Amino acid sequence: MTLFRGIPVVALVLGICSVQGARQTVEVKQKAVGNGNLCLQKVNGYDRTTFTCKTGSMAWMRQCAKKMRKYEAEGFISCQDLGCPCAKDHFCYQKPHLSAQPICLAAAAVGALTQPMLKLFHYDTHEYLESSLCEFESFGMSTRHFTETKGCVGDVVATLTSSLLQDEAESFMDISETISMADDEVAEGNGNKCLAVVESYNSVSFTCKTGSMAWMRQCAKKMQQYTSAGYVSCQDLGCACAPDYFCYKKPIVGRGFCLAASEFETLTTGAATPSAQALYESATLGGDKLFESKDCKFESFGFSARHFTETKGCEKGPGDEPVVTDVSSKLITVAS
Repeated sequence: MTLFRGIPVVALVLGICSVQGARQTVEVKQKAVGNGNLCLQKVNGYDRTTFTCKTGSMAWMRQCAKKMRKYEAEGFISCQDLGCPCAKDHFCYQKPHLSAQPICLAAAAVGALTQPMLKLFHYDTHEYLESSLCEFESFGMSTRHFTETKGCVGDVVATLTSSLLQDEAESFMDISETISMADDEVAEGNGNKCLAVVESYNSVSFTCKTGSMAWMRQCAKKMQQYTSAGYVSCQDLGCACAPDYFCYKKPIVGRGFCLAASEFETLTTGAATPSAQALYESATLGGDKLFESKDCKFESFGFSARHFTETKGCEKGPGDEPVVTDVSSKLITVAS
């Protein structure tokens, strides 16, 4: 079975008859897959939440969209992407509790997985989600950053077995109750941030009909399709958006770097709530924007419960580059 690592263009135009006023400058291409290895984490269980929304006005629809983004920022995934059941006229989300240790699965073994839903992989009786916690191959200064998806490297596993994850699952279950209570207060590890300079954007904006739950579901589906393709709401990014429109941008970034925690504190953002999905800037960058990158090497928490109470900071940039202490050294000139 072919595994879809991106979203085909046709998926982004589903529901177009119900979504009005689209203004798009968007290009979504299938990428090549580097070395083909796949970074996964086993799903040990889920937290679940469901809600319904009022219909009839753009204001209510914006409130509903805000609630969706809140849950997504907390790690919840829509049941439309996971394939879990959901009652009529409700929005349903599940938050997966994942194994502490990611697995880098060899490209030759990836074909043994099935992918019933966009975000979920199955093997035997277990479920897995794609992870960003492995170490990934480095493309250096090559344009492969824009044409290929990086495969994981390091301790590559030739096949998935139940014994491979048995100890992790047991230790996770012992602390699951504590994790649920601690989800709202996440510490920042060493505080270093992996960032990259934004070189361009793909952008899309659209408005939605109001007045029925069916139209609201179509609008929510369109939002989820864009966020699944790497687009971020302008409310999270801090970019401008016309009244009564939903605006999304997909930052196209260059080579990542690991920025020291002390230097990250000097950055500013136009987002109402600073987060990993915000755009950051500095007076020393001459207008360049910074966005989160996955290129760095991150600190390891081993089998500690810190996986669930802290966010990993980077320790080195790609290619073992040292931590950057002066963000102005990353100044670039973006072609107009």
